[in-house]
Amino acid sequence: MEANMEAQGIWDAIEPTANEIAKKKTTKEDWESLKTRFFGVDRVKKARVQTLKSEFKALHVKDTESIDEFAGKISALANKLSDLGVTMEDDEQVKKLLDSVPDKFLQVIAAIEQFSDLDIMPFDEAIGRLKAYEERIRKRDDKNDEHLLLSSGTTSADRSRSKKPDRSKSMCYYCQELGHFAYECPEKKRRKRSLP
Repeated sequence: MEANMEAQGIWDAIEPTANEIAKKKTTKEDWESLKTRFFGVDRVKKARVQTLKSEFKALHVKDTESIDEFAGKISALANKLSDLGVTMEDDEQVKKLLDSVPDKFLQVIAAIEQFSDLDIMPFDEAIGRLKAYEERIRKRDDKNDEHLLLSSGTTSADRSRSKKPDRSKSMCYYCQELGHFAYECPEKKRRKRSLP
């Protein structure tokens, strides 16, 4: 048996326990040794379950998070709990999702609560409904932003005309001095006045 397990690479995990068991004289002593040794594993599991449940209760949507990202966090916690033997039903996940989203979803949440049975609603359906509403809000915000740009009354051409050029770096083509343009050159004006 040892050769087969060593060939599979699992004997190292069993050997320390097997050596301890071999030292015991009765099976009762073996059992008590194993129970004492692995009792801590159950405590660690219970502590981990409590930690995950606390994380679940404290979970809230951040302003920059999408519904998909937040639903992913809920699913990840549910999967971790499932790995530890605790099943989290869809209704718990749905209620957490609906209770944790921002106020801009209040209308759709009210509609979902009024017209759907949250106890039997699949988690994926709740996600889908909130994502559809989120997409509608995003499209409306995009249209409003576009409308604001169009109705602001100024275009890039208007803005470029209203800016005065920086004359300190401008060179006059008439007198070759900095600080003015040829059409406003004082030397040019003096010469025009002095001409008969």
